[in-house]
Amino acid sequence: MTLNLIEKNIVILGIFKPNLFDKLFFIKNNLADESHFTDKSVFIPELSIIDTNEFIVNITQNRIVINTKNANINNNIQNIAASIIINTDSIINAIGYNLKWVLFIEQNLNKFSKQLFFSDNNKTINNYFNSEDTEYGYYVSKDYEYSRLKLDIKPSIIQKIDTNEKIRVLTFDFNFHIENNHTAEELKKIALDYENFISIANKIVAEYD
Repeated sequence: MTLNLIEKNIVILGIFKPNLFDKLFFIKNNLADESHFTDKSVFIPELSIIDTNEFIVNITQNRIVINTKNANINNNIQNIAASIIINTDSIINAIGYNLKWVLFIEQNLNKFSKQLFFSDNNKTINNYFNSEDTEYGYYVSKDYEYSRLKLDIKPSIIQKIDTNEKIRVLTFDFNFHIENNHTAEELKKIALDYENFISIANKIVAEYD
């Protein structure tokens, strides 16, 4: 089996003015150099898209999504979130940390997922899903420090870019949701604590490797 981290992003919900987040904002706050921006960057009143060699930031009036281009490299996207929090007067309602792993397995996914998640006690569901092609998943949620941690594990299909081959895998979707009842300085520290959230997700998903 092979386990790959394929997605890592930070989502900030609130009220924003996209035109405040131009090249100068990112250069002035040491988030990117002039040479880092690609020609895919867009700056208009309703939308800012900051596209660099390492990350993409998509800013609308109610949402900011900070994506890394390589989930396996630590390129400090938390610094972008922290700068947005502390260097603007934007209204921030919540922050979400999202991580996705894909588990490539060498055996039958139906049998493998049943081995992991089937329960004899779940009589109602088992009455309707009892065929050989049934696949199983798992959802769980709990408080983790100052966030709500949600983990969704499910069979999925991904497609290889180079060969278009479709592969059945098990995906692990982590979401850490943080409601904003903090000061700007406290929220900045939470953003900079991003590696703490990655660490607990790593520990959980590593149990399946």
